[in-house]
Amino acid sequence: MTSTEKKGIFRYENFMLITMFLTFGLIFMDRFGLAMLFPMIAPELKLTGTQIGMTMSILALCWGVSSYLFSTLSDLFGSKKKILAIAILVFSIATMGTGLASSFGMLLLMRAIMGIAEGPAGILCQVSMMAESTPKRRGFNIGFVQSASNLVGTSLAAVIVIGSAELFGWRGAMNVLAVPGIILGLILLIFMREPVMDPESNKRPTRAQYAQIFKSRNVWLCLIMSFGMMAWWLTNITYFSLYLTKVNNFTPVQLGIFFTVYGILNFVAAILVPMISDKIGRKPATIVGTFGALLSSIVMLTVHSFDVLIPVMGIILLFGAGAIPLIMAVIPGESVPKTLIASAMGLIMMFGELVAGTTVPILAGFFSDKYGISMAMWFALGGAVIQFIPSFFLKETAPAKLRQAQQINQVEANPIVMRD
Repeated sequence: MTSTEKKGIFRYENFMLITMFLTFGLIFMDRFGLAMLFPMIAPELKLTGTQIGMTMSILALCWGVSSYLFSTLSDLFGSKKKILAIAILVFSIATMGTGLASSFGMLLLMRAIMGIAEGPAGILCQVSMMAESTPKRRGFNIGFVQSASNLVGTSLAAVIVIGSAELFGWRGAMNVLAVPGIILGLILLIFMREPVMDPESNKRPTRAQYAQIFKSRNVWLCLIMSFGMMAWWLTNITYFSLYLTKVNNFTPVQLGIFFTVYGILNFVAAILVPMISDKIGRKPATIVGTFGALLSSIVMLTVHSFDVLIPVMGIILLFGAGAIPLIMAVIPGESVPKTLIASAMGLIMMFGELVAGTTVPILAGFFSDKYGISMAMWFALGGAVIQFIPSFFLKETAPAKLRQAQQINQVEANPIVMRD
């Protein structure tokens, strides 16, 4: 970004912030809206706990493969805008198709198509936002975009999905979810411009340069943490409604309130923690966020009263999901050359989705069928532990902290000797 472009880029930065926020939110509203309707869908389609896990896992499998494949292609061919807009249109149509499912097999097919489209859409939202972000706002912007998965994908989804299902049935709710995505996809096709990752060079990365991604310690740590994060997050989203109704005996109204509060607090955390990381550094902010996620799982397993659970989770979740944008986007994006950002993010996403997303929900469902639904929450706790421990070994990437370290090194290399 040149000095003459700063004002114009700043206005476009805010346009991108809003549109990428809405896009990211719709991705997760469509992805997890189905989970909120499992109490209605399971009896009609006669789904077991294992099959419920499979509907989430097939999407994760396709999401993981497509996120890396299409993100890499977008780096090689520089076509992020078209891939993003088309992906949004495809997953919106697949959402409509979900409402037409008359069998478990057809439900799996629609979820697979949705995963193929949503994988690159999620990555390219973040990459496009990084391309248009000023350095001092990078953490905040990415956190704000990812926070939509909570505010839109959980809180607003709880209102829209459950409300629409009560009016039109769960099949009609799927049609309601699809319409905003189609509109937004067309808006991006018309008004979005192609993101430029490195304004100082228009060269696309060579295949040989991709080896640099695997030389970064942060990338390897984020791979491990993405597994833990996906295990924690996907298990929660998939089995919360069943756990809270069967174990805690929540009414539909209480369940709706819980999802709304949960989404709002995770929304705040996803903005607050990355924003703080712009000041104090990525590493300490990630430690705080992953610790909050760990505490939230302990609370879910030990607190069963609605009146106690809501305020306790309200305190913990102010930071509970805040590390997700740092693990999945900011830290890996700042740990590799600019031309490889999409590929690095796609790799992190693919690993988390393929290894955790395709196995943990199924395993949690299997053990829940055998030993009770509480087993799902134990799987979530295990994932929280796995994402927490590696956070202590990250290398700092925040621009402000790196500049500060550079200044200290310069002072130490050229000390000023005070004389009387």
